[in-house]
Amino acid sequence: MDSSAAEQYLPPTSLWVNTYILVNTLSLTAFWMYRSNLNYYIFENGGAQFDISLAESAYFLPSLIFTLLGGVIADSTKKLFRWLIIFTLAHIAILSTMALAINLQSLSILWIVLLTFLLGTVGAIRNSPSAVFVRFISPRQNIARTNSLLSAGFNVSRIAGPMAVAALAVAMTAESIFILLPILSLPLLFFFMVLRSNEARVKGLPALKTKQNTEFRLQDLATGYGWFMIAVASFFFCSNLLWTTLPFIFADQTGIGLQLFGSAYAIFGVGAIFGSLLQPRLYRLHGISVCFLVGTLSYGSFYLLALVAPDIWILIGVSLGGAGMGLFFSSVNTHILLTAEEARQGRLLALGTILTNGLLAVGSIILSWIATQVSNEAAFVIALFLLLGLTSFAALKLRKAE
Repeated sequence: MDSSAAEQYLPPTSLWVNTYILVNTLSLTAFWMYRSNLNYYIFENGGAQFDISLAESAYFLPSLIFTLLGGVIADSTKKLFRWLIIFTLAHIAILSTMALAINLQSLSILWIVLLTFLLGTVGAIRNSPSAVFVRFISPRQNIARTNSLLSAGFNVSRIAGPMAVAALAVAMTAESIFILLPILSLPLLFFFMVLRSNEARVKGLPALKTKQNTEFRLQDLATGYGWFMIAVASFFFCSNLLWTTLPFIFADQTGIGLQLFGSAYAIFGVGAIFGSLLQPRLYRLHGISVCFLVGTLSYGSFYLLALVAPDIWILIGVSLGGAGMGLFFSSVNTHILLTAEEARQGRLLALGTILTNGLLAVGSIILSWIATQVSNEAAFVIALFLLLGLTSFAALKLRKAE
């Protein structure tokens, strides 16, 4: 990139980048408020565990179907700011529809699942354009830093969202809390609108020129990223077993099991923030292989401690798992944005998201079934085998390619 083009980037410490991190974290806080408040609303209105799982699955299922469409949009459009405005408007509209409908009458689980599916569809399509957007406001040498701060913001919102719902529930009903959610996403919409009005300040960058190769061929798309995608798939296949088995581990702690489980979310989030902030330095010094390897070993420590000392060390395992997740997750988008040619970054990011969400869902079902039908210990051993075996092996293969 020539120096004149580099100067047109908005500086990573500028008001633009800091504001984006803030408003994006605020919007994500609304998302986590939505998830925790919706689960309680379903329970409060007579729903069963299966109904809650339907609503949870309804959000993530669209990732398997529509994420690649977002990747194609990110790779082929010169109107990225306009698309981000459209996606944010659609997100706010669905949240507003949900809030209005729930406050006018009690919604059936069918309508809840449908609206949540639409919300997940918008989120799935928006993922890749949002990830590619990072390179529009950060110079190349600061992409890892910006992504790590966005990942840290995600984990801050993971803690803040449920805590906000718990605090608001003292004075508000579950129905009225839904009204706040679209309001919390408005600052993100205003940010994109203001940035689009200043689009001339960033025109001329290579990222904003006409894309060169938008033809989609899967065999070409993932060329050079085979072991990278295997590591992502294997890691996230094992990632949700922590949450499906943790309540049963804490069940033995009579009287404080629920408090421990609630604390685990905050402890995991704090660990994830630490891992996210560590990622830029580790990536700069040692590359993707070490980030993946350290993240994998850190996350696997939860399953190891759950096997050998669940009563004493399990919360330490949760914090280490959070650090591993923050480090691993924030490395995925960073590596693609820094190593792939721009013409296929969006679709590679989409493929990574499909593997992340898809394998998380598939792995959760399979490993949880093993935990239920055989034992928690059996599921933990399988997860450890995959993490320490396949994921670590894939990370070491990436080391040779660096």
